[in-house]
Amino acid sequence: MNQFDPIQQILARYEVRNVQLVHHLTEMNDLQVNQHFLQTLLKMFEDDTCFPKTELEQHSLEVILDYIQRTHRFYLQKKLPEIEQSIDQLLTNYDDKHPILPLLRNFYLNYKSELIAHIRAEDQQLLPHIRLLLETEQEYFNPTIVAEKLKGYSLQKFIDTHDDTEGDLHSVRASIKKYDPIPTNATPHRILLSQLELFEQDLRVHALIEDLVLIPRALEIEKKFLENIKVALN
Repeated sequence: MNQFDPIQQILARYEVRNVQLVHHLTEMNDLQVNQHFLQTLLKMFEDDTCFPKTELEQHSLEVILDYIQRTHRFYLQKKLPEIEQSIDQLLTNYDDKHPILPLLRNFYLNYKSELIAHIRAEDQQLLPHIRLLLETEQEYFNPTIVAEKLKGYSLQKFIDTHDDTEGDLHSVRASIKKYDPIPTNATPHRILLSQLELFEQDLRVHALIEDLVLIPRALEIEKKFLENIKVALN
């Protein structure tokens, strides 16, 4: 897989290795992730200014949740290790006094730690919360049990504490670009900047889908459920 090809990047989440296969796919896994959903994602990756909100909203929240969770796994298992490997290679070729070293070390120690914490919080709180909300749309759900499980967490709490991660990455990339690499580091320097740029774009797409599709739709379900509970209690 070409790590700098955004098409291959998005397909890797669904374990599709050949981009040509997209044109023949009608469904993938039990969530029916279809050709239309994949092509909508690819459109976003190919054009930074494109946000096909209407197209994305045609898909179920289960499909959107599946994409978010796959993306989290992709970041932790592939993207961060790749960037770490590039940073390690650069570190071995600079002397201890070079000003780029603290920047790279801080990126690895701080940014990676913050991003992992961000992902873990969503995987452990946000996504299970939304899945519980989806249960309220099923005929068999028990309002009392669901209300008890939802207690102590709300989407508004997530919104109030949520921060974007691509902005910090952009600052790191801009700082690294200020330093001209030594000749022996020209290639790994270029590779790292390309990795960071692609990761920044990936994070931006992720945030748009989360903030403008997933959360607003989940808020509607949460609001409806809370209103129904209030009526039932009265």
